[in-house]
Amino acid sequence: MLNGYASLCRASIASPVFRKSLTNFGGAVHMKSNRLSIPSLESRIGRKGKLLVKGNLPLRTKEAALNDKIEFKCEVLEVQAKNILRLAFYLAQGI
Repeated sequence: MLNGYASLCRASIASPVFRKSLTNFGGAVHMKSNRLSIPSLESRIGRKGKLLVKGNLPLRTKEAALNDKIEFKCEVLEVQAKNILRLAFYLAQGI
């Protein structure tokens, strides 16, 4: 059973998926009874890019609920297509 909380404030994340690093990364991630909950994670990418992530997911597919989903809102985001599966893997693991 996993339970916990992580808070990020002004973090930076480099990834081969993005041309530029995620900067000013902040928000919260909650883990309660094996369920991942992201109230809000926000980041800047370059001067104009923005990324917003929020939603809920179970750690096990057999514990899924109808309202489980992770939402991504991206603005001015450059992604290298050859690494898009790696991005999905990182995000599925809670970054």
